[in-house]
Amino acid sequence: MQQDFLRPRLVGGRFEEHSLPLDVLKDWSAFEELVIEIAKDIYLKENQDRKRTPRGFTDDFSLRLSAVESGSAIPVLKRHFSGDKLPFSDLFDRAFTLVQTSIMAVNMGQAVPEEFPREYLGYFNRFGSSLREGEHIEWTAPGATKATVYDRTTRKKLVLTGAKSYQTAADLRGWITEVNAEKNSYTIKLIGGPKLIGNYPRELAKHVLDALSEFQRDKYQSCKVLVRGQVDYDPNDQPVKVAETQHIESLDPNDVAARCEELAQLKDGWLDGEGTAPTKAGLATFSTAWNNAETAALPLPHIYPTPEGGLQMEWTLGHWEISAEVELASLKTELMAVNVVTRDARDQEVILNTPAGWASLMAFVMEKHPAAA
Repeated sequence: MQQDFLRPRLVGGRFEEHSLPLDVLKDWSAFEELVIEIAKDIYLKENQDRKRTPRGFTDDFSLRLSAVESGSAIPVLKRHFSGDKLPFSDLFDRAFTLVQTSIMAVNMGQAVPEEFPREYLGYFNRFGSSLREGEHIEWTAPGATKATVYDRTTRKKLVLTGAKSYQTAADLRGWITEVNAEKNSYTIKLIGGPKLIGNYPRELAKHVLDALSEFQRDKYQSCKVLVRGQVDYDPNDQPVKVAETQHIESLDPNDVAARCEELAQLKDGWLDGEGTAPTKAGLATFSTAWNNAETAALPLPHIYPTPEGGLQMEWTLGHWEISAEVELASLKTELMAVNVVTRDARDQEVILNTPAGWASLMAFVMEKHPAAA
């Protein structure tokens, strides 16, 4: 038999088309395991003459995804259970309530309830591990008047209640500088950051070794790599190690996110004692906006800092020289294009904080592309 259990709403750019990325599914598998483990803990504390839960204890709690509803993305989670109600079925409801209460307590700046078993706080490393910056999960349980909100910050606080580091999905950019083939481990030197140790699965061995060979040829002049996976961070949000490597790829020399990380190392006075450095927050916002704008068809630009603390993107496409000067605080962008043969000139202003703004930029650039002629 099945009954409705939860309709969490996933909020963020990836969920706006009412679709569910596959990496999100493992979050709910971890959530199911967390509820089960806490239910077991409740049972054993209330039945101290028992060393283990009864056979078939979990038969009344199995979550299944039955649909994805609109309204951002809303996965419909149904609880599957046996036909006969078991005497400990309500323990799973109590366990879920304890998880929800703990999340809400942290969001209000309060301590995790004492009855929450501290050894299970590590499950929050897995529940929500796919969440990116600006994304969150929210739900309103039956009978509740206020929604429960779960995001990266909440997750971090919960994990750090019982540990000295937390883990989250991350993209790291830098150079593979060392490899230990015997241990299947590597060292990545981050752009403007420390060196981290990571382990790689056998199927990624070729990518790791190719990246090392590239580095050995040209050192830090070589192409950077993107390492995507689960990364351990300390309480100050500094990366400690790559806990799980899921993907490695070589980056284009003009990769926008990598270039933004490079520019984030600038200090005020970078231009012969003058020049305002772009803010790290502004660069991160621009980089995220670029990645979310589905810019795959757009040629990668050369990017330079402006003396005022902004960015200037430049393209050479056929006879056209194109520039886009971006004010990072507002993402207001001045576009200019000059045909070096005919001296024809075009200009336009766009704001890159909406899909329409990015569509206008892409149209402005691509109409000058020789392939579009």
